[in-house]
Amino acid sequence: LRAAAQAPQPLPPALQAAPQPAPAPQPAPAPQPAPAQEPAPAPAPAAQIAPPPFADTSGCARPDAGLYSNARILFDTGSSRLNDDARTLVADVARTLRACPKLMVEIAGYTDSVGSPRANRRLARARAQAVVRALTADGAPLASILWESVGEADPVATNDTDEGRALNRRIEMTVR
Repeated sequence: LRAAAQAPQPLPPALQAAPQPAPAPQPAPAPQPAPAQEPAPAPAPAAQIAPPPFADTSGCARPDAGLYSNARILFDTGSSRLNDDARTLVADVARTLRACPKLMVEIAGYTDSVGSPRANRRLARARAQAVVRALTADGAPLASILWESVGEADPVATNDTDEGRALNRRIEMTVR
């Protein structure tokens, strides 16, 4: 990076010296022979920036990178509505899928154990479909999205507490 050239700033009046008389003219110095010009140095080679470890040479994530592997969207009880944080995450995933068409996103919908298993599978499906709709609305290709409804199976926390149930009402996403 180069620093931007700046015009010199005048000193504040309190720091300026009193005007001095102009110096007497001096005789012109004798002409000096021009110094021998050295050849300009060769330009430095262009910097090669390596892609990040999860990316291929095009800058897209490798399919085995497992991007967003810990990405979770949490829901209120009985709801499939995406909150603002979820919408931000979904928009980021959609942007990644648009930029890297070889990637796929896997979405799994979960619930807590409140309600019947059948109702929970339906709710988990509604949650997964809400994320699919948001991804496609943000431009992600439908062909790059895989989803499943898991329901109350595979809890990540106990269903015996409010805090645990809140963690189990989720979507898990992995981009591969």
